[in-house]
Amino acid sequence: MFKSFVQKIQFLVLLTLCSFVFGSIRSPHVHASVQNPTPQAQVSFTFDDGASSVYNKAVPTLAQYGFTGTSYVITGCVGMVTVPNNCEADNDVPYMTWSQVVSLQNTYGWEVGSHGVSHQLMSEISAKKIDKELLDSKNQLVAHGLNVSSFATPYGDYNQKVLANIAKYYSSHRPFHDTGYNHWPYNDYLLRVQQVQAGVSVDTVKSYIDQASNDGTWLILVFHDIRDVPSTNPEDYQYSTADLSAIASYIKSKNIKVTNIDKGIVKSDASDNLVASPDTGKTIGGGWTTDTPKAVKIDATSKGSNPDPVKSIKVTANAKKSIHVFTPLVTIQPNDQYVVKGYINLDKNSKGVGLYIDEYDASGNWISGQYKQTINTWYDKDISFMYVASSSSVACARLQIIVTANSGVKVYIDNVRWFVAVSGPAPDPELVNLLTNGDFEQGLTGWSIDDPAISLDTANNGTSPTPVNSIKLTNIEDRSVQLFSSKVNVINSKTYNINADMNVLSLNANGEIGFYIDEYDTSGNWISGQYLYTVRQNGLNKVDFSYTPTSINVASSSLQVIVSKGIGTVAYLDNVKFTTA
Repeated sequence: MFKSFVQKIQFLVLLTLCSFVFGSIRSPHVHASVQNPTPQAQVSFTFDDGASSVYNKAVPTLAQYGFTGTSYVITGCVGMVTVPNNCEADNDVPYMTWSQVVSLQNTYGWEVGSHGVSHQLMSEISAKKIDKELLDSKNQLVAHGLNVSSFATPYGDYNQKVLANIAKYYSSHRPFHDTGYNHWPYNDYLLRVQQVQAGVSVDTVKSYIDQASNDGTWLILVFHDIRDVPSTNPEDYQYSTADLSAIASYIKSKNIKVTNIDKGIVKSDASDNLVASPDTGKTIGGGWTTDTPKAVKIDATSKGSNPDPVKSIKVTANAKKSIHVFTPLVTIQPNDQYVVKGYINLDKNSKGVGLYIDEYDASGNWISGQYKQTINTWYDKDISFMYVASSSSVACARLQIIVTANSGVKVYIDNVRWFVAVSGPAPDPELVNLLTNGDFEQGLTGWSIDDPAISLDTANNGTSPTPVNSIKLTNIEDRSVQLFSSKVNVINSKTYNINADMNVLSLNANGEIGFYIDEYDTSGNWISGQYLYTVRQNGLNKVDFSYTPTSINVASSSLQVIVSKGIGTVAYLDNVKFTTA
């Protein structure tokens, strides 16, 4: 389905763009360091609410093993150091002071995230109060010099409205009841967890760690209050200091990476993004395109994601046909591994938003594609997948976002990033063709013939990447006919490679097409020659042979293609190359 659609929408601009960018893609990509560029096992210690025991117990315990954690702080409870207090989370727990919260980051290297202002059930409050919980808590933390990008929902309670608002202010969301493991390159707004409180044994947590280690996934552990003698009631959300130490010790023995949440997600510098922003006005621009302009607009009502949520692409589903939105073309290194990340704000569950990579050759022809991801629920907010080119023929690619027909949804697309995660070995430098006009796109310039049986063909009988022009080879009954290249300067001590595409439709009885090298001295006089290659079979022949000048007297050489005499030979010659070995 996708292939036929893409083939229908190809147009001259695309061909020109892909041909243009291909000229520069063979040099290696230059990009800054990518955070978590490959899958690996990692563990995060997270602590909800901001209890003083995080500072007094968790910090020194983890520090023994060289580990840090992420503390999700309820800003309205900071400074409630006595019990009972008025904190909605638990009024029998003392909480950290602002000095201690700041010290987590600045002294101990911890991450401080937000857990809201007052620990509300966020799905049950108004949009205005949701915004206040999210923004006021972040502003309070930032005002104390803290770098805040992570949010954990109180009680793990959220709906579409809550999650969309979290994305406006934060780069990640960690729930509480969504258990499991996180698979690279991760869903940043639905980071799955394993709860750890009374009733969860050290052995159980060790089994979580073993699974993450074996699968190369990210395990996020959620703690609350750490005590030397904890409550045995799971609803008190307490855990033993000694057991926390045993867990940390086990992770240390397994040599598994421990990371704060912000350092665990996959991200890259903005300068590494290979996709331009579409936010150029009321309609998409910056190289972004669509097949349904009336349904695709730039929205400016803050439906996007952090760090700039104001503008996003709005797509309103069509009742009768699917809508396709395309990113700009991205030049591709076939040996590189890419990560594509982005944000999808789906207003309700639907038939699905599809994410598909279209792949093109150097001439802009669609050659292949990969279906990468489906988003069909409001709680899936992340475009997140790895991409590797399907073949070495892929010169450029683009992301196709498909909004299914008759799904009845509004979709907001933002913050699409496409970056190199791992640079593969740089392709071999493209060899310089010493021949003039070896692809015949300039007609017969640089070539000559001795009979009209050999002629320029302009009917797309050549081969990729420039199939339009080629040389048509036929024969005559009484003698052979020849095609001659221009002269190429050569050095006696070097070896040269000659390559060409020869598509033989038919050969007469005993017919053949030969390749001969003429050799000349410094005055341009013919002095010798070498017969080096023969084509004797129908079909596409990949001509490939080596040539070394006969003597030190040879200063230049030329290629001669010889069609033997007879009637019935028809062949097409294209992409002739004469290069240094």
